[in-house]
Amino acid sequence: MNELYAPLEDHARGGNEVLYLTWQDFFERAKLYFQWVKANPIIVEKPQSGRLVRYQVPRAMTLTGLRAYTGDVLHCEHLAPGVQLAVDLMNEWNLTLGLAEVLNPMLIARTMGLPDKIDVIQPGAKDPEVQVEVMPWKR
Repeated sequence: MNELYAPLEDHARGGNEVLYLTWQDFFERAKLYFQWVKANPIIVEKPQSGRLVRYQVPRAMTLTGLRAYTGDVLHCEHLAPGVQLAVDLMNEWNLTLGLAEVLNPMLIARTMGLPDKIDVIQPGAKDPEVQVEVMPWKR
């Protein structure tokens, strides 16, 4: 049995032991997921100038991936600070790669709950007018 997953496998079999006593314990485990994401980029192959070019693309961090490393404990109240910290770091990673257009910015925006431009400005709606108040200049 892989020792990395041993506590999760025991828990999945119905073991009653608590996986993490503190949010710090949870976050230490979450850091293993972050390290895995950084160490395992996606390998992409594309034809270029008549030959196949291979290059690496960083992976997006996902809640599903985090659960695979930590177990399904993201809902546990006593772990909330660690879960929030992990999610914030994942969002920062994904947003940074989305803004650099390494990852698809639209997909990243959706996963973070950010609206599409289409959601913000409805078809047929006028752009909001900017109102400027000119104040007299005094010396």
